Amino acid sequence: MTTNQINLVILQGSDIVINQLKEALRNFNIVGSFQNLEDADIFLSTNTRIDVAIISTMLPTSSKEISNYSITQFIEDSLKKRPDLKILVYSARSYTQVILRHLLNLGIAGYLDKFDHLPVEEVAKAVDRILNNNIYLSPSPQQELER
Repeated sequence: MTTNQINLVILQGSDIVINQLKEALRNFNIVGSFQNLEDADIFLSTNTRIDVAIISTMLPTSSKEISNYSITQFIEDSLKKRPDLKILVYSARSYTQVILRHLLNLGIAGYLDKFDHLPVEEVAKAVDRILNNNIYLSPSPQQELER
């Protein structure tokens, strides 16, 4: 499968980040971008041909409110509905070893920490890696897991 046949959805809290990701991932087919979990969940539930979701861990539940519907619950629900979906977390939230292991046990395919200050093009490399059934971890989460 060529990259332009890979369908991606972007779930990020900022238009700036969404636009940066769209530019970095221009060789892929970006089928949607969302800034809240509710809209993303509806889209993921009704679109069967999505290969990768790139998500932030700091998204509001809906455009109207911020609640405690956790990103871990969203990931778990999404993967139950779509076990073939590859989830790459791209977030500015650093986590402890326990939480990183929990996210990996839920089934995420990778974690790229924005605080690693890698070029946004690294996301395309991470997507390629997870599409080949490999786990992708940027340096900070990798180091946290090795502690």
